Amino acid sequence: MIYLMAIEGTFDQTLRVLFFLAKLADGTPISYANPHSKTILNLQSEFTQIRIISNPSVIFEGYSNRLRNSIAHSNMAYEAATQTMTFEDRNSRTGNVTWGPVNMTYPQLKDDYYGKIEDVNTYLSFFFGIIRARDLVLARGVP
Repeated sequence: MIYLMAIEGTFDQTLRVLFFLAKLADGTPISYANPHSKTILNLQSEFTQIRIISNPSVIFEGYSNRLRNSIAHSNMAYEAATQTMTFEDRNSRTGNVTWGPVNMTYPQLKDDYYGKIEDVNTYLSFFFGIIRARDLVLARGVP
């Protein structure tokens, strides 16, 4: 569940702000509502078209829409004896498995997915923190 919270609590919102800023810096007209109407998958494909970002794939390294769906729709299981988690993604209409089953341990999940999302969240939070600090330092009337 912590992977899902990291994606939908911090990653997706910060990603939308970064997308908006990147489009502005790229000189592409964009409305504020535009990034908020897109899914992460849409944003991922649109990031590749922004000229000022040379390698946007690094931002999405730990993101898996299939893993996200598996957790969000409770299509997962934990086997205590082997300490293994199993994830599947299913078609919501038919119930057919569309991805998986994928088995992994918690360290694998942390290394391959959650840890990478948390790194991106940390770096982006730090980036926005620097921008905010700069604004405070340069603000008129601040003693």
